Amino acid sequence: MRASAGIGRRWVGHRARQLSVGLALAFAFLTISCGGDSSDGSTQTSTSQVVPAGPGSLPPYPDDRAERVVVAHDHQLILVDGPNARVLATTKDPDAHITYPRWSPDGSRVAFVQASLLLRLEGDWGDDIFVVDPDTGEQRVLRPHLRAGEQISGMDWTPDGERIVVGIRQVRVSDSRIEGFDLRIEEYDPETDASRLLVDGATEPSVSRNGRLAYLAVTSDGSRLLVSALDGSGAVELEAARGAAFIFAPRIAPDGDAVAFAAPAVAFMSTPRQPSRVVGVFGWFERVARLGARSAEAHGVPMDVWRVSTDGSPGAVTPMAEDDPRIAWASNDTLLAVATGYTYAIDAGGQATPIAAGYFDGSVDVAPND
Repeated sequence: MRASAGIGRRWVGHRARQLSVGLALAFAFLTISCGGDSSDGSTQTSTSQVVPAGPGSLPPYPDDRAERVVVAHDHQLILVDGPNARVLATTKDPDAHITYPRWSPDGSRVAFVQASLLLRLEGDWGDDIFVVDPDTGEQRVLRPHLRAGEQISGMDWTPDGERIVVGIRQVRVSDSRIEGFDLRIEEYDPETDASRLLVDGATEPSVSRNGRLAYLAVTSDGSRLLVSALDGSGAVELEAARGAAFIFAPRIAPDGDAVAFAAPAVAFMSTPRQPSRVVGVFGWFERVARLGARSAEAHGVPMDVWRVSTDGSPGAVTPMAEDDPRIAWASNDTLLAVATGYTYAIDAGGQATPIAAGYFDGSVDVAPND
């Protein structure tokens, strides 16, 4: 009964977060998204839960070094490193979860958001950003919420690893009800505790290794996918993304030449997909599963994965009809997508291969390889 209640609370909280973004983006008919938060409970580190991986290793890059991968799922941040997987951090607050894991450019730190599953009308609550050393498990608060009702809607490091770019969704409350949400993207310096506005009325920032910023600009007419300089100047809309009814969780490629995101499915897949046996190249998802990650029943609007070039050329769609797929670039050409149904590897040609079980509201990031 306790497990069922927990799943129910997470499902309701997740749907509340979806509704909040749907209102902010003026897509009332979709009522989907992410975000929301409480930071009453801090995170705690666990470095002892090491799980043997068995045969197989992580996929090598051309320089033959193995990947390091972080997976955020429910209350846990999990590190997959070579043949082992271990929990880096867990939340103490049962109504909070971990999301937006992001490796620093030098691979020495992982930032993540502790987000609430509930929207609150009173009290001091908001999303906090933490950073953890993947080798020692030592962690600290990188950016606490600055105002009550401040939620994080996207986060990434600047290319020098000294600052973070944060999407903020501020809940507006009046007369004991939620009136709406104010969106902005800021650059935050942890050393000086100073923030700088980059883009107003925008959300879901993603930063490339060469300093290009991708984000969603939101108006009463909907949302548009733009790419700009890191300071927000010279913004250009990616016209190829206009065919998407709704854009979810965009990520820019390391070289800044493409942006991948999820959008409502163009067509539903007629046959059920079965995950291939998890061996060798993507065996690390099996190791995550051994830590107790649990998939959930499908919910929400089925989505495909889109990939659009930043040079204005036509985009490509990978049909998936999946629930809430969230994307990480494994290289400049290949993607990983974690969805509720399955976890997928997507090659340079856009072919998606189910490789493991999915994770409810899960997200993933791959360490830089240079």
